[in-house]
Amino acid sequence: MPGMSDYEPASPPAPPPRCRRFGQVLRLRQEQIEEYVRQHAKVWPEVLAALRRVHVRNYSIFLLGDLLFGYFEYTGEDFAADMARLAADAKTREWWAVMEPMQIPLPERAPGEWWATMREVFHMD
Repeated sequence: MPGMSDYEPASPPAPPPRCRRFGQVLRLRQEQIEEYVRQHAKVWPEVLAALRRVHVRNYSIFLLGDLLFGYFEYTGEDFAADMARLAADAKTREWWAVMEPMQIPLPERAPGEWWATMREVFHMD
């Protein structure tokens, strides 16, 4: 057939970045709920940039009563190293210093955690 010798299949699409999903929970002090919500209506741009630099994306925090549920996706290669970089960021530490007095970590959290990381039991794309 004319032109068939010129046919080249399209290159396969690049694989999606490796993605790990995280769900985390934490409580808020009742008297701090409104302030926490107000602060998160305008998260500092430097904190958002720091999260992006350590491969965190699609980050959401939900509130029910005094319970916070956080969800984010991590696309990096070394979660521990990236979280250490985030913890070393001066503006992130400043943000945490404002947020942490409003929060109550759950007793079920693992050693070294502030937000308790949840086990994923179901996922559908």
